[in-house]
Amino acid sequence: MGIRMRRGAAAFVAVSALCFTAAACGGSSDEEKKPAASADEQTKDKAEGGKDGKGGEGGQDGAVEKPAGKPAVALTAAQLKAATLELKDLPDGWKATKSPADDSPAPKAGKPECQPLADMMGPKIEGATMGQDAEFEAADDTAFIQQVFTFDGSGAADFTKALSTAVDACPKATIDAEGDKTELKVEKLTGPSVAEEAVSFRLSMEVPEVGIAFKTEIMVARQGAGVTRVLVIPSQEPGAKSPFQDLAKRAGDKLVKGAQS
Repeated sequence: MGIRMRRGAAAFVAVSALCFTAAACGGSSDEEKKPAASADEQTKDKAEGGKDGKGGEGGQDGAVEKPAGKPAVALTAAQLKAATLELKDLPDGWKATKSPADDSPAPKAGKPECQPLADMMGPKIEGATMGQDAEFEAADDTAFIQQVFTFDGSGAADFTKALSTAVDACPKATIDAEGDKTELKVEKLTGPSVAEEAVSFRLSMEVPEVGIAFKTEIMVARQGAGVTRVLVIPSQEPGAKSPFQDLAKRAGDKLVKGAQS
């Protein structure tokens, strides 16, 4: 059964799990050869990139912070586009998809210390200029979304730091999305070492109807004033391996390239 993709991690974890059990949920719509990657025009100066941060074979355990340079300048529309993955950036076997627009508000966390997790799950990030979603699906129904956004001043660093702190503070989180409450398990992951800093984690929820623990693997990485969030819903097929590490590395490297362009 296909997975209907909606923007935001809360929609991914909650709605995708529900769709997995409902015959009414079809696959993603409006298949394209390449995903859209545009952003609203900005008039701000180009961002000053930090270190490349490609690293070696080792990964980052949850979050890695690298020395900060000069105050970050918000990314331009051209830089947001350059930092967004295209179909040609992925291995063979993927197709670009497109989901309906989602204007729902950011969900609320049951505990204040977990609110940065809820903020990260919304279709839009408060205080940020959002780029276009890049959405993809593999033949085994693995879903992958990347989105790049930017802040003025220290907003990107503040956002990433708060999220990393929440991942450590909230092994479980209750998320309220417009009245629908979901209990999530939060697990820190060892993700790729990319950009100036990055945090990787997994959100899981039980689906009693089918006896499945539905999982979404996430990386949020920052380069200067630019941030990318990566969401991977691995295939539920027996023996399937998650492509999270590879996809997160590609997205992180593309963010660095775009922010420094």
